[in-house]
Amino acid sequence: MKIADGKRFFIIYNGVTMGSDINKRTFFLPEAVKSRQGVIHSSCVRLSQYLLERSHGQSLLVPIEAMNYLAILQKDKLYFVDLNSHEQTENARGSQIVLSWQPHSPEEMDFNTQHLPVELTCYSNPIAETDKNLEQIQQQLTGEFYKALMLLDSKFSGQKIPSDTFTIRTIRDLHG
Repeated sequence: MKIADGKRFFIIYNGVTMGSDINKRTFFLPEAVKSRQGVIHSSCVRLSQYLLERSHGQSLLVPIEAMNYLAILQKDKLYFVDLNSHEQTENARGSQIVLSWQPHSPEEMDFNTQHLPVELTCYSNPIAETDKNLEQIQQQLTGEFYKALMLLDSKFSGQKIPSDTFTIRTIRDLHG
């Protein structure tokens, strides 16, 4: 759905306003609780980088509706925000980043490679409590993230993908 206010266009996509500069979103990055090596399907990385290029921005927000998460795509890192987890300060209110993936892509990606090594960082105590919790979230996130990427790709087929204005702030800086 597109909404105009006279000068700017806003696109409401799965409940997330994209392309708006009045509602600058804030995401909070807590201290890392746990990090480990893992693998992700290379198609997730290739498609996320392709969509990021089509947005012509430094980053892109991708709603993952089935989990009430939001992915933040950046060139070298993918962040995942739990939209049910909020942090409030005097100056800002925002959702909390709970996971990140930092893929270790080879210089020249072999398109036959199915899995890429990734540094998985968890910023949420409930998720990091057991390896089983982390593995379950990681497995669900991998499937739902790919579906969300495919949906975004089809929604904006042949078009520039609008990007959103946002800030990532560390919680340490807010309370320190």
